[in-house]
Amino acid sequence: MARYTYGPNDDSRFPYRANRDGAVFQTEHAAVNYCQMWNDYYNAMRPIDDVPLELSRVDYDRICTELGVEVLSDVDITGPFHYAVRNGDFAPRLEGEEIGGYPPAHCQEMAMARRRLRAIMKERESQPAVSRPQPELVRCSCGHSVARQLVMTASLGTACPDCYDEMSG
Repeated sequence: MARYTYGPNDDSRFPYRANRDGAVFQTEHAAVNYCQMWNDYYNAMRPIDDVPLELSRVDYDRICTELGVEVLSDVDITGPFHYAVRNGDFAPRLEGEEIGGYPPAHCQEMAMARRRLRAIMKERESQPAVSRPQPELVRCSCGHSVARQLVMTASLGTACPDCYDEMSG
């Protein structure tokens, strides 16, 4: 079991130093804040431990409402917050001797959004890929076949973008 105490610290840049027995903080205030910060975090995250790792939209809305967590839209989860939801490390941290980082409510919100994102990604993988129509190919005077939109008129006939300079004379 880890123990936390306070006392002199060789490096004042860090509020504590860790060893195999626990952590030694510079001040009692830092030690108390550290313990309070993680207790708050674990108490906030404990109800989410039993939530499935993938959530349908209906389940996500229901569970977020039950837990009092802000509900994000699928557009928000897959759009501007996508990278953060998928890869973010949402946890509190000490900033000096004070609690910083992410508050427990935000950690809950991102943990729930991550569960919804997994379901969205799985749904997208199971959907058939949308096939784009093949562009109409045209044979140019230079001998290459290219999409009709890429054909260029040169002085020696029609040309693809690669041959335009040569066909321009």
